Amino acid sequence: MLSGYYYDRLDERQKIAYRTVCSGIAGMQPSVRVNHAFSGEEARQIMYAVQRENPEFYHCIFQLVLYRGAPSPCFEFEYLNADAAAYGERLSRLQGLVAERLGGRRSEYDVCVAVHDVLAEWVSPDDESADLVAQADAAGADTQARAAVARQIIESGAAAAFSAYGAVVNGRAVCMGIAAAAKLLLNSYGVSNALVGGVGPGNSAHMWNVVEIGGERYNLDITSDLPLPNFNFVRYNGCLLPDRIYSRTFVADTQLGCNGMKDSYFVRNRAYCRDLQGVVDFLEQVNFSKPRGTICFLYEGGLSEDYINAYVSKIFSARLRGYRVSVLGASAGVFQCGAERR
Repeated sequence: MLSGYYYDRLDERQKIAYRTVCSGIAGMQPSVRVNHAFSGEEARQIMYAVQRENPEFYHCIFQLVLYRGAPSPCFEFEYLNADAAAYGERLSRLQGLVAERLGGRRSEYDVCVAVHDVLAEWVSPDDESADLVAQADAAGADTQARAAVARQIIESGAAAAFSAYGAVVNGRAVCMGIAAAAKLLLNSYGVSNALVGGVGPGNSAHMWNVVEIGGERYNLDITSDLPLPNFNFVRYNGCLLPDRIYSRTFVADTQLGCNGMKDSYFVRNRAYCRDLQGVVDFLEQVNFSKPRGTICFLYEGGLSEDYINAYVSKIFSARLRGYRVSVLGASAGVFQCGAERR
């Protein structure tokens, strides 16, 4: 099971500290004494597990947690100036939107796609907030410098972007906040999932979700699928992909064996093509009649992306008369275009 994955990797001493820390954060205590003088790396592992297992701790600013060792080992915390009532109301609204998308369906696959689509339409990226948190990381063990940055982060509200609060309440978040909000929604429907971090293009840090569907694991990256300024449609670059495809763009720091394919978004939508004939077959079965939406497929063949993209653009321009078609092109084998009725 993915749920509890990081907790299960801790030893017994660390698990005791984990539970103590969770209790302290739930009560918004400024500091919590723990049972053992851990090394800096062990303390990091404990907080790593606390953050990744508990997206409901939206009020804790994990980037500003301090650990003090012997003789009185403890963790010290900073908290958001959060509006709990607004958080509860907007989380309920999001859950309602997911329920509307699902209708009477309740399969793990349907829940994952509904959460993906709802959050991708709800949230906008807030990468600017990363700058202040980077300053806190650069301050390292300089307590005075970290405290000064902490005040800036709290007063500016930048830290919210790194938790579910930013995604749920403000509708603006970075990948960490978006993935945390997704975990909350997936948990509410009983879908086993985990938060996973890693790196992407330019060695940039990234976070997404790994989910289990029918006993197999898939990457679910909602941040990568937010609409773009020049392509204002929900995308599907990271919707239920195995590692062999997803790792072309992002590499996880924890290998969870995402090898599923039968419940990939593209397989389930008959949009997985292994050769040019598969692309032709897909295009022929597209019967787009919605007022607005994304048409996409995954291609794993020998032809270049430029060739496939030119071929697809020509076909869609001829077939989707009456629609304004925005062609995004290819990313790691995923070809996408947006269609909007004129």
